[in-house]
Amino acid sequence: MGSVQISVKLDDKPGSLAEFTKMLNDSNIHIRSITVSQIPGLVLFLVDKTDECIQLLKEKGYEFTAKDVIAVLLPNNPSSSLEIEHVAEVLGTSSVNIDFLYSTHVKNSHLVIIHVDDSEKARQVLKDKGIYLCERDFL
Repeated sequence: MGSVQISVKLDDKPGSLAEFTKMLNDSNIHIRSITVSQIPGLVLFLVDKTDECIQLLKEKGYEFTAKDVIAVLLPNNPSSSLEIEHVAEVLGTSSVNIDFLYSTHVKNSHLVIIHVDDSEKARQVLKDKGIYLCERDFL
């Protein structure tokens, strides 16, 4: 398994996100990427301690899901856009569907986070094309 994205449903009211991130920080769980969705209250994030985060969410009674995602290292220069195009092309020509994709910045590196319909196949075809994948411990 590669990286894991956690999605949690928060109350759609002021202060909910601050309360949630404080809980993670107080538990020494560091957010590496976060997206607040247009869907009210839906927050998507990557953390440095996935297993501990999942356990904390269970203990606190949060409704959440955890999905295997692929993290692709992008060059830190203008060719990042070309690399995203290349990744999409490699997956598309290999009949791997991209469910969602977003970019983030972790440890001075640019990453694109991808969820696909067939993670094993996607990882293999990306590696075969020389595309560098970051593993879970990178976060």
